[in-house]
Amino acid sequence: MSRRFSVRSAARPFVARALRGPRGRRLLALSVLLTAMSGVLGGWLALGTGEVERELRAAFSLEENTFRQEQSRFVLIADSADEAAALHSELQRRAAGLVPGYDETAYRVQNMLDTAELRLRQAAVGEPPRELRGLQVEAVRTLETWTKSHVPSGSYRTGDYFAWYDADEVRALRSAVAREMTPAVEIYASPLGPLDALRMAGVFAGGALILLLLLAAPVLAGTQMAQETHENTLQPLAGSAMRAPELAIGLTAGPLAVVGVLAAPQLLLLLAAAAAVGHVGPALALVAVTMAGGAFLILLAQLAGLALGKVRSPGLVAGGLAGILSILGGIGVALAAEMSQRTAGTLALLPQAAASHSLAQAFGLGGEGPAFGAEIDTTMPVIVGALGMLTLAYLGLRALARRVGNTDLVTLRGGEALVGAIAAMVLVTTANPPLDEWRSEEFYLLNLGMLSIPLAILLMMRAPTGDVPPALRRTPVGPLVGEFMAWAALYLALAATMLPHGAMHVFGHPIAFLYALWFLVVTALLSLRVAVAPMTFASRLWTMVCMVMLAIAFGETAAWSRSAENLYSSNPSVFALTELSPLLGFVQAALTIAVPWTLLRALRRPASVAPVTVE
Repeated sequence: MSRRFSVRSAARPFVARALRGPRGRRLLALSVLLTAMSGVLGGWLALGTGEVERELRAAFSLEENTFRQEQSRFVLIADSADEAAALHSELQRRAAGLVPGYDETAYRVQNMLDTAELRLRQAAVGEPPRELRGLQVEAVRTLETWTKSHVPSGSYRTGDYFAWYDADEVRALRSAVAREMTPAVEIYASPLGPLDALRMAGVFAGGALILLLLLAAPVLAGTQMAQETHENTLQPLAGSAMRAPELAIGLTAGPLAVVGVLAAPQLLLLLAAAAAVGHVGPALALVAVTMAGGAFLILLAQLAGLALGKVRSPGLVAGGLAGILSILGGIGVALAAEMSQRTAGTLALLPQAAASHSLAQAFGLGGEGPAFGAEIDTTMPVIVGALGMLTLAYLGLRALARRVGNTDLVTLRGGEALVGAIAAMVLVTTANPPLDEWRSEEFYLLNLGMLSIPLAILLMMRAPTGDVPPALRRTPVGPLVGEFMAWAALYLALAATMLPHGAMHVFGHPIAFLYALWFLVVTALLSLRVAVAPMTFASRLWTMVCMVMLAIAFGETAAWSRSAENLYSSNPSVFALTELSPLLGFVQAALTIAVPWTLLRALRRPASVAPVTVE
């Protein structure tokens, strides 16, 4: 049997179960409904005249806000015909020399006239650029004509000068001069047209695709795996004729089929809108990023569901996954919206940020300004992120096959874990590259802290678990800790090649080096402890204490490294908490010894921490 046919045969029963009977028809109807909603919402956002639509368009730089429009074009924008009539009446009353009203309409007119008069008075003095001297002459003439029939507002102060190099101010001055201090009145209408409605439909379709692949798909896949584990239905599947890789692919194909039915029409709408009124390249980048990031998150969620489903209900697993992914999605959108040269590398680390950025580039959200990184080249972070996520997704699929099929005591083998560690190093280094204006510690130490999380997860997947009772497990602590330290040393060697010679000050002071060594060793021991030994209430509390000590040790490493960098600065205390209280310093010193000892003891003697089973 060919590999292609084998994979198809493995996925078919799970896809059929996910789409069988009326469930498939309901999903198809829901898919059509969601796509129609994307089109309707796109038309509403592009053509609507309500306050919400206007604020959203202004937020996406699709139009200027009402105040800026009024100032730049010297118009009064009304929301209705009645409001426009009231503004016309107020302007006519002032033109006839009658006493102005005292309502909100009169206040708007007066404020507009006072602001324009202030611009004229400021423009009348000072030296403008040569090309704007004619505009200054016209401004002086308009001001003289205006003051003959109007009382000065009194808002001008001596010393105020006009901002001749501000394009918005110059445009507002031109409008006031052209209209001779008589503002026009307009009823508000959206500046966007039908093509823009199609563009906004593409934006909503892209947003739906991001939510489906980077949020819904991982939550659904992780929840299903937790349910299979919780209800103990994986054992019959593992005993079937399917091989472990085929079983892993089948379990992944089921939730993907559900999401695929919902996402396919959105994908077509996205690409059609990008081809018609957007940019196809960024749209294809969006598809690639969401698929690569979604594949990684799906496999990660399945592994989490497989591990947590034994001790937690599927509902709790689903809630936890949804909460974590929602937070990451919010962070990603925020980073994409406020993109800068410094934060552009984070697109490699957060697929949510890369997808949001690609969506903005595909349809020109943010205009020509700095919003959404419109002026920043982000090609390399996006490519690196997609390739890194695909690499980690492949490793996750192999790990899932071993866990589901129970074919090996370890989830990842040594070479696979090394590939995962290198992929994590590349992603983190791309997210936070060394910059000349930043201290070296904020490159290699910060990256080391971020890397400690994926490296710890990889080490947990290297620990032997399987179906061996915890009390009988024998963990090769030394080789595994050595493997973790080799990964860390490899990263530091790579980081050293990106910095000037002698810039890694963690090696310049023995205390900084010892704290860094303690941090790495305890991180490895704690990861193994969580992976292989049973967790009681007391052990969970002790884990929290260990994590607090890790944070303190990392801070000590940074402090002593900076002390080694600046030879004239005073050295911090060996135990930082001593500066708060001698008692706290003693506690820190005691825990510095107790934490690794207790972790090593729990790994060397698992029977001492295993709960006693009474038959």
